Amino acid sequence: MDAGWWTKAEQLDPQQAHIVNKVGVDNSFLVTGGPGSGKTNILLLRAQYLFLKRFKNVVVLTVGRSLTEFIRTGVAVKQVLEIDHIATHRQWSLDLIRQYRPARASEAMQGDFGESSARCAEILSEFVDELGPERYQAILVDEVQDLSAQELGMVFKTRASISH
Repeated sequence: MDAGWWTKAEQLDPQQAHIVNKVGVDNSFLVTGGPGSGKTNILLLRAQYLFLKRFKNVVVLTVGRSLTEFIRTGVAVKQVLEIDHIATHRQWSLDLIRQYRPARASEAMQGDFGESSARCAEILSEFVDELGPERYQAILVDEVQDLSAQELGMVFKTRASISH
């Protein structure tokens, strides 16, 4: 499969290049723009930049599984990041719950998507401090507006370099 949809670094305008290569690694930021403006590409180039700078605990979160799979395809072809560094927010939450509170994993999956998402955020809040500041060096979120305030709060508490 081709990853031709990825923008090359030399194709970035100065503002985009600044976001990818110059924003401080401890800074949280939001990238805005209309559909098709390249926000996801910027997010992935930023993830690649961080990964190549030896930030190995970088995770890219999406809201939908189809976008996650699409991004994983590009990551595999480009051989940047690790495929398991790309996940839906829900899968990432469930993976953490399985690791830190395995007895509550089935509880986290009960109910409809909204109920389950809220329950995951509630369970994560119980142990987020156990993750420690080095658990994630950067978390980049695609379509961040689709997360609830509670879910976004958990992302900020686990580490935060937020994009898009």
